[in-house]
Order: sequence, then structure tokens, then C-alpha cells
Amino acid sequence: MTRSKSYPNLSSSKAPDIKDTFLSVPPASIMPHTIGLIGHNGNVGSAVLAALLPAHKSGSIKLAILHRPSSSTSNIPSDVEKRVIDLEKKDVGALKSAVAGINILM
Repeated sequence: MTRSKSYPNLSSSKAPDIKDTFLSVPPASIMPHTIGLIGHNGNVGSAVLAALLPAHKSGSIKLAILHRPSSSTSNIPSDVEKRVIDLEKKDVGALKSAVAGINILM
């Protein structure tokens, strides 16, 4: 049996380039994954945001920023979806609405 897609060698000591994995442009018939990012202003979140923005701009992913009501979103481009999420309220319905349609949550 042959594989129709080759995968990076995961046993090598070098990590695969993220561009070679899921961020390549999908075929037109496939909808891009929606990635939700929590913590876009933090040390890790801001680095993840910077890495995901080119893929969002190219259309290979759809990016949604999940943020606190008080968080600044001034550093988020206008074409990126912004969703308010309040984890302290523990409102299950509001949380479900905030993550609706998100395939990957980071």
C-alpha cells in the first residue's frame, strides 16, 4: 500500500518546518481550518500569533482571537475575527458560542 501524501520524518532530530505541515494552502475544495488563539498578548501567544498571521493572510487557515472583555485587540489585523470569551464566569453556553466553528484551539 502506498501513501498519497508524504509526511516529514518525525524520527529526525530536526523538527519539521511548520509551513510543511498543516499551513500549506489547501485545495480549493477543502475549507481551511479555523484556529482559535487564546492569550494573544502573552509571551507565547504573541509569538504564536506572529507565526499564524502569514497563514491567515494566505488563506490556508482562518484565525480567530479569543480574548477577555478587557483585553486590547489593537495589535490584531482587522481581517482577523475577534471573539470575547470570559472564562471566569463559567457560563457554559457562552463558552460554547465562543468556540463554535473552531477546529483547533491554542
